[in-house]
Amino acid sequence: VRGAGALLLDEQGRRFMYEVDDRAELASRDVVALALHRRQAAQDGRPCFLDARAVPDVQATFPSITAGLAAHGLDLSRDLIPVTPAAHYFMGGVTTDRDGRTSIHGVFAIGEVACTGVHGANRLASNSLLEGAVFAARAVDAIDAQSTHTNDADLAFEDSVNHELPLPQFGSFHQAALTRNELQALTWAHLGVERTAEGLRTLLDRLGDGARDSTRNHRAHDDGVPSVQALETANLALIAEYMARHALAREHSLGAHTRTDTHTDTTLTSHTALLQEATAC
Repeated sequence: VRGAGALLLDEQGRRFMYEVDDRAELASRDVVALALHRRQAAQDGRPCFLDARAVPDVQATFPSITAGLAAHGLDLSRDLIPVTPAAHYFMGGVTTDRDGRTSIHGVFAIGEVACTGVHGANRLASNSLLEGAVFAARAVDAIDAQSTHTNDADLAFEDSVNHELPLPQFGSFHQAALTRNELQALTWAHLGVERTAEGLRTLLDRLGDGARDSTRNHRAHDDGVPSVQALETANLALIAEYMARHALAREHSLGAHTRTDTHTDTTLTSHTALLQEATAC
């Protein structure tokens, strides 16, 4: 919507992006998110606003946004829309080769879940188009070539997925866990738009070795296996831990990674990867 001409206003109805970047509302996502984050902090947490009232045919151009706002009693063409920064522009994901292969036999990853290496330290508008269009086609070709090694489609499927993927035993989880809401609040506070070593260490301390257990917060099934929501929360905690460790190790601001306790160093431009080894059940 900003690209179509919408403006960002503070609580007094004043534009503020020109104070931050010459591109104003058309600045990159990380710049806009950081500006929103800091302006809202200066307003004691009160929201800024998106003003799309002067955008021609805005409802027809953005029907999904229009419908979503209407469900909350807001009109994109007439109302100021309260907005908040979102940390949706970070880079990274599951490491793959150029055909989408992961380190797990038969498992491919494409799109924004994957880290292919073609992007830099910041996510730009429409990065997902390259990820989806290019690597989807490459993955399809690679899977097709792999499946031609056998004439039996069922056998090819089993060859791809019927491999042991050892996971920790459910019973090995500790009981000192974080709820989903607690985890999200902690990561937003310490792993969000602005980061410091102190905040990242606080998050890692709270996570701990047992924080990925959400069994105290979500009832297990009768067979003792944690619920889907419990496993999802455990996965979120694992990703939060990985991100926090990387963010703590990268002591300088780079791209979408903003450390407010250090300076920017554009010479540190290498990617980093973290390997987790599976443990036997």
